[in-house]
Amino acid sequence: YKTGEIHKRKKQGERASLLPVEPYKYELCAHRDSITRLAFHPFYPLLVSASDDASIIVWDYESGLMERSMRGHTNNVNDIAFDATGKLLGM
Repeated sequence: YKTGEIHKRKKQGERASLLPVEPYKYELCAHRDSITRLAFHPFYPLLVSASDDASIIVWDYESGLMERSMRGHTNNVNDIAFDATGKLLGM
């Protein structure tokens, strides 16, 4: 191997070790189509998922429970983010 290849393989191995392994703590299932974006709240244990099914779901990631589902979009929701204060959720 060339030096660059070994370094590249080592980095890939490090990243792979950060991925969760089974058994998973929770499996968050509620969307009917592909998830397009995830966003973590900056302060609270909340995770928001956006999907091609035109919905947004708020999850409590410590308990694995769905907190709220927001529907009403007429098309896919491709992006979602909290502002720095965590008070606003933008799409």
